[in-house]
Amino acid sequence: MAIHWSLSQLEALLPDHLVSRLDEAKNDPNYTTKEEDVMPIVNGETGELMRNIPIPRAIRVSRRKLRAFCSQEIDVEYGKALVSMTFREDGNGVVAKFADGEEALGSVVIGTDGPKSAVRENLLGTEKGTATPLEVVHANTALCYGDAEKSRFLRSCHPIFSLCLHPKGLSFLAVQDASDPDKPETWVFQVVVSWIGERNTSLDNAGRIAELKEKLHDWPEPFRSATLWMPENTPITYDRISYWVPIPWDDKGGRGTLAGDAAHPMPPHRGQGLNHAICDAFHFVDAMTKVQKGDASLKEAVSAYNSELVPRTADEVSSSRSNAFMMMTWDQVKNSPMMSSGLQKNKI
Repeated sequence: MAIHWSLSQLEALLPDHLVSRLDEAKNDPNYTTKEEDVMPIVNGETGELMRNIPIPRAIRVSRRKLRAFCSQEIDVEYGKALVSMTFREDGNGVVAKFADGEEALGSVVIGTDGPKSAVRENLLGTEKGTATPLEVVHANTALCYGDAEKSRFLRSCHPIFSLCLHPKGLSFLAVQDASDPDKPETWVFQVVVSWIGERNTSLDNAGRIAELKEKLHDWPEPFRSATLWMPENTPITYDRISYWVPIPWDDKGGRGTLAGDAAHPMPPHRGQGLNHAICDAFHFVDAMTKVQKGDASLKEAVSAYNSELVPRTADEVSSSRSNAFMMMTWDQVKNSPMMSSGLQKNKI
C-alpha cells in the first residue's frame, strides 16, 4: 500500500516519537523517496515507458507492519464480530453487541470494518449498504523467489513499485518486504495481475498459476519473469474487488458513522483507498477534539464529518471504478484518471 497525498495528515495524527520511526512500517525501511521520484508505467506491448507518475515523498508500507505500528499504546481487541447495534432511546450512547456475547457502550460507533461492513449495513440497511462486486479478475500474491540475482532484477524497473499496462490487462510489481538490504534472496515481492472478466471458479491453485503464466508469457520484463519465476506451489488468490459509492445516512444524532473501506470500498487500481482512510481519521479526530473542547456538540461534529466525507469519497469511488476499467481497456488507457491525474487527490 502506498501513502502519498495523505502523508502529512498521518504525521499529524501520530505522536512525535512515532513520526520519527515511521520508516519501521515501510516495505523497504532503507529506501527514501525523493521529491522528484516517480512510478513508471510501462507499455505491455512494446516495453516502452508510457508515463512516469510523480510520487514525491510517497512511502510504500506493509499492511501488517502499519497496523502494528499504529496500534502501539492502544488496546485493540481483535476477533470481534458485530452482531447488532442499539442506539439508546434517551439519545445518549450506543450499545454494540458481539458474537462472543460481550457488549460495549460508547458515545459513538465508527465502522471501520472493511468493504463488507456490518456497521454500514446497520446504518443504511442491506439494500442500500451492500457493496457491488467489480467485474474484474484480480490475482494477488506475495512471494519470495529465494534468489539474490532474481530479486535484484525484479527491482530493475523501479526500486519500490512499477506498473505495466497491456491489451490483456495490467500487472503491478512491488517490493513487499526488503528489510535486509544485504540479503536480496530474502526479499518478498507483491505481484498483482488484473483483467476484465469473471473469475474461473473451477481452477485450483495450479490452474490459477498456469493461467497467469500463460497470460504474461510475452509481456516485457521484469513483469514477465515476476510471473514465470513463480514456484508451482505459490498460493494464488483471486481477490473479490467491490465498491460502494457513499450516500448520506442517518447518523443517529451523531452516534453512528463510518471510515476507511467501510465508508468507501473502491478498486485499488489508483491507490487511493488508504489515503482517503487516513484523511477520514484526520477529520474524525478533529471532530472529536472539537467535542472534547466544547466547541461543538457530538451531533454537530459528526454531522460535519459526514458532510465532508460523503462527497469527497463518493467522487473518488466513482473515479476509481471508471479508472479500473479504463486501465484494462486498451483504447481507453490514455484517458484514464491514473494517466491524467496520477496519484493526486481529486479536487472536490
